[in-house]
Amino acid sequence: MHVDAKRYLCATDSEYSSLLSPASVQSLQLQGGAFTEAEALAFEQRPFARERCGCGAGRSGQSARMRVPGLEHYRAMIEAALLRAS
Repeated sequence: MHVDAKRYLCATDSEYSSLLSPASVQSLQLQGGAFTEAEALAFEQRPFARERCGCGAGRSGQSARMRVPGLEHYRAMIEAALLRAS
């Protein structure tokens, strides 16, 4: 569903493609590129398709627009996990 969501967003959101990393652009081409209009319409009919790509009430965690805290925010969790693992 992740690949289809990316293909859908590239076909229906003019800004989304410009936010993809070079690696994601390359993988998109290997995955078939942006959906055609017919493919996008078919995608919209799938259960939870629009929710999966974050359409409507905001984007999903897969979105290039999502803002996440920097590494320092996670330092204590990382250190605790490393201590438990050792």
